[in-house]
Amino acid sequence: APNGAVAMIRRPAALESRVAAILDSSRGRSGADFRARIAVVLTAAGLLLLLIACQKERIYKVAQLQTPPKVVSKVEPAYTDDARKAHIQGPVHLSLVIDSQGSPKDIRVTRSLDKGLDQEAIVAIEKWHFSPGIKDGKAVRVAANIDVNFHLR
Repeated sequence: APNGAVAMIRRPAALESRVAAILDSSRGRSGADFRARIAVVLTAAGLLLLLIACQKERIYKVAQLQTPPKVVSKVEPAYTDDARKAHIQGPVHLSLVIDSQGSPKDIRVTRSLDKGLDQEAIVAIEKWHFSPGIKDGKAVRVAANIDVNFHLR
């Protein structure tokens, strides 16, 4: 038999016994019993509930909201010694999600200034608190972009 042939065809006895079993009218052909059916339904329902629980809330853009999030409290970022010595100044651009409780999540640097200052900007933003964005009278998750500015004094 060619290399791509089905394994059953290579063994004629196995193929014959399978066909004979299919054609044997004396064999029981009843469906799954009641317990097996219940088990399948319960497993499917459990998986569906798990998927629903794992599904994330929608993330809105500020323009889609009735009330955008606002900074309630903020922490100024620390300057690193290396950045101070190198006289590095400017903004670190961050993207983040403000959750429905007003906490920043999923913070990412979208434009870097300096590795150390980037990390300090993230540490500072993690400590910020916002009033949540409001859509249809409910607090929702909102995508935001924030610039954290570093200026030597």
